[in-house]
Amino acid sequence: MAESDSEEDVTQFLITGASTIDIDAFPTIYRGTILLRRLKFIVDHSEDSVYETIQVAIKVVKATYNVEMYLHLHEILRKRFPERDHCFSEGWIATVTSQIATITERLENDIKQYKNSAIKVIISFLSSPGDQIKIIMCKYEYVTHSYISRNR
Repeated sequence: MAESDSEEDVTQFLITGASTIDIDAFPTIYRGTILLRRLKFIVDHSEDSVYETIQVAIKVVKATYNVEMYLHLHEILRKRFPERDHCFSEGWIATVTSQIATITERLENDIKQYKNSAIKVIISFLSSPGDQIKIIMCKYEYVTHSYISRNR
């Protein structure tokens, strides 16, 4: 409930008049997601220096893998400034998308290898009879400890 109240307050906020915000200093002050959120807030709620703010945001986004934000910022540029030429980089989008696919594939393979090695360790652990007795004893101790602690 509190989140929706704060969102309503934010959407009603509008920066009017001449502002003294130094957009070019934002990347030195803020980093990561908070920087993008602040720039996006200025774009959504300000009437001054929107074009420059979007340009700074695009530079910041191009240093990340955030293709969706890049496309969103260019859409805002096309809507608000249709008369200007926008430097839309399809090559960057293709490169980043392929890098994301490569990273995702590598991580999925790492997870599969980890699961397979964990299964092998469990199988080798259960294959020796002495270890099976240890597991049964650990389970027995856990069950008795849980039963005793519940009944106290």
